[in-house]
Amino acid sequence: MTVSAIENFVQTTHNTSASTSGAVLGKDDFLKLLVTQMKNQDPMDPMDGTEYTAQLAQFSSLEALQNIDAEIQQLKTNQAAANNSRAADYLGKTVTAAGDSFDLAGGTTSDLRFRLTAGAAETYVKVYNGAGQYVTSIDNGARAAGEHLFTWDGLDSQGVAAPDGAYFIDVMAVDGNGHPVATETVFSGRATEINFRDDTAYIMVGGREVTLADIRKISS
Repeated sequence: MTVSAIENFVQTTHNTSASTSGAVLGKDDFLKLLVTQMKNQDPMDPMDGTEYTAQLAQFSSLEALQNIDAEIQQLKTNQAAANNSRAADYLGKTVTAAGDSFDLAGGTTSDLRFRLTAGAAETYVKVYNGAGQYVTSIDNGARAAGEHLFTWDGLDSQGVAAPDGAYFIDVMAVDGNGHPVATETVFSGRATEINFRDDTAYIMVGGREVTLADIRKISS
């Protein structure tokens, strides 16, 4: 049996196993295959030393890759457990998180702010409804670097009161030379519960779910 033959056997066995039981040809199977090959080799035409060395190298590589994969999976499990434990500490606290959505009720918007990384000569905010349809644009003029509260009277571009519901915004800012200024939208709310899905902790903040990566600030 040649090196290429073993590779074909490994691939075939892997595909068959994966399609039936989800199993994968492991290092023990590979070693058994190599030993069986040596036992059944033709005495008149024994295995070439170079070929044998190549197969041992393949076995060593397979073992190393499987060990690395096991260590990575363990690290991911440990990290997920640590994150889930950390998430519990946020319950009952006021959390500021990245997000561009807000609620409109009776012409009043829920908390939503935008941050500018530098001073802006012009700042515009476009409002969209929950279906992604354009509603209106708001000219916020020149703004200094830092955090600014988003305000809207609830009227669309035709001056008609928009219905209550969920909306989101898109902020565009440029400096005096017309160069874009980086922006980020954030909102705040009290963390009320945590949901765990796919090893990820989702924290409910002001009726919206956020992950740990979304959180920007925590206060009591």
